[in-house]
Amino acid sequence: MNLRVIEGGKHPKSKAKAAEVIGYAVESDLEGGFLVNAAPSVWAICLESAVRYETPSQAWASAKRRGSALAEAIAVVREGDGSLSWEPVADPSKSTEGDWIVWFDSKSGGGRLYVVKNGKRGTASSRRTDAKGYKNKLAAEKVAQQFADGVAAGIEQVTAGSGLAN
Repeated sequence: MNLRVIEGGKHPKSKAKAAEVIGYAVESDLEGGFLVNAAPSVWAICLESAVRYETPSQAWASAKRRGSALAEAIAVVREGDGSLSWEPVADPSKSTEGDWIVWFDSKSGGGRLYVVKNGKRGTASSRRTDAKGYKNKLAAEKVAQQFADGVAAGIEQVTAGSGLAN
């Protein structure tokens, strides 16, 4: 039998399967693994058993319950050769290109803050990357008016060059 090595390990006529996302999980560098049980939190190094969520939003909700510095949502990917890998997933609650973000100046003179969550218990962050994105400009302007209680406030659109777009 004659065998020849094909550069890149694939036969030129083979139809290699494309990689596909098989689910979502939560990963933590601090814990050194993947979340396999939510309550109580149990972490393991087995990626296969970590697939617990069907959407990025569900995985991010679970990651946020553990603290933003502790965990992040990931997509679990089955490669064409059957192996598993993972990649970080953008937080759907954060701004993306084309979104509008709301800023206001701190009353205490602490600088510019960005709205992360609005409502009765609105929250803000000094980091632009934490800003909540609004798809509708009028909605963003309405939120800016709520936070403009005696301070400067405004909106800005996220562009690819602004450092916020995922």
